[in-house]
Amino acid sequence: MRLILWTLLALHIALAASAQPISVPATTGIDPTILQILNERDRQYAQRFDAQEKGTALALTAQEKGTALALTAIKEFTTAAFVAAKEAVDKAQLASEKRFDSVNEFRNTLKDQQARFIDKSEVEIRVKALNDKIDLLASRADSLTARVDQSSGNYQGIVWIIGVLLLGAGVLIGGIGLFRRNAAVPR
Repeated sequence: MRLILWTLLALHIALAASAQPISVPATTGIDPTILQILNERDRQYAQRFDAQEKGTALALTAQEKGTALALTAIKEFTTAAFVAAKEAVDKAQLASEKRFDSVNEFRNTLKDQQARFIDKSEVEIRVKALNDKIDLLASRADSLTARVDQSSGNYQGIVWIIGVLLLGAGVLIGGIGLFRRNAAVPR
């Protein structure tokens, strides 16, 4: 049923598009006023169809222009966004390069310091050598202290002996002097 209605509607639209009034022979028995009403409606439908066709064409043209303008605006916006993004990336790369330059400079400073500083193994060797020398000097100092203590004891013994000898010589000389004095004096 729907198919028949659609077919009749299509036929009616096609006839309305041709804008020819419907003429029916008088023998058909259709009232001429009905034919006049049908022809008037066909004319109105044709006018509506023409108006719709013109409106649709204008709307389509406007839509095409709007779409073209929108596409142009989108293209410009996209281009501007890409340019801004590229500038941001360039700035970020420049900042990154500057940061890496300072990091590389710091690394080079550390390498220079490492080259100038002494290695741990070398320090250990030098400290061990110095400790060996200190131990050697300490043992020599101990041996010299022992010798000095022994020499000091010997020196004190010699001084004591010389002192005793000088005392004995003094007593002897004093005794001889007294003896001579007593012997020279008559009694």
